[in-house]
Amino acid sequence: MELTTIDQILDYAIANEEKAAALYYDLAESVERPGMKEAFLHFAKEEEGHKARLLKIKQGEIPALAEEKVASMGISEQLVEAEAAPNMSYREALVFGLEAGRGGVA
Repeated sequence: MELTTIDQILDYAIANEEKAAALYYDLAESVERPGMKEAFLHFAKEEEGHKARLLKIKQGEIPALAEEKVASMGISEQLVEAEAAPNMSYREALVFGLEAGRGGVA
């Protein structure tokens, strides 16, 4: 898929934020570990916030940021793959979230 316009890029990003939020809501319903439901609900709300910001940019309500290179901290590149599990720890959930953010989780 080739994204050539700002609207295409924003639509793609908005769709991915929706997918991520849905994934986190699903995970919140399936985890068994205490506190993990709340963590995944928090992650889902964060994704909804990202989507709302992208929609405002698309609608011209807020300006898109000027192009700025942000250095990677290299954290997500050093992590092993994570899989969702009903009894995952908070650390495992964070690794899963980082992996999902990179597009590595289906």
